[in-house]
Amino acid sequence: EEDSKNNTQRSVGLLPCHEGNIEVVKLIEDSKIVMTAGHDGWVRYWSMSEADLSEPSGTSHVVGIKLLKELFLGQGVKAKSVTLSSDKTHWVLLDRGGSIRTFPRWSYTYITGPSPAAPPP
Repeated sequence: EEDSKNNTQRSVGLLPCHEGNIEVVKLIEDSKIVMTAGHDGWVRYWSMSEADLSEPSGTSHVVGIKLLKELFLGQGVKAKSVTLSSDKTHWVLLDRGGSIRTFPRWSYTYITGPSPAAPPP
């Protein structure tokens, strides 16, 4: 198990959803936020309302949706599943290698607000 304080965050903007496979897509915060996790070690948060309003142009099926927040869990972390802890304060991630990692459950206000220098504990 990895201490979530070692996780890192980087700036947000328009980026590919994930590099490689996406294994986890969860609607959270009363279906206002889409949380994704994949084989690249990142957990990412997206606005569901923006996703609903996005329309691909021409023959492309790709749309640009602004990334709200992201959290890097570590190199080589390949998410398989994510579930909320029993006390609802952390997410529990099972990776492809069988490791279990935890990371904080951020509030809607934190996810949608400006990016601080460091994530909350």
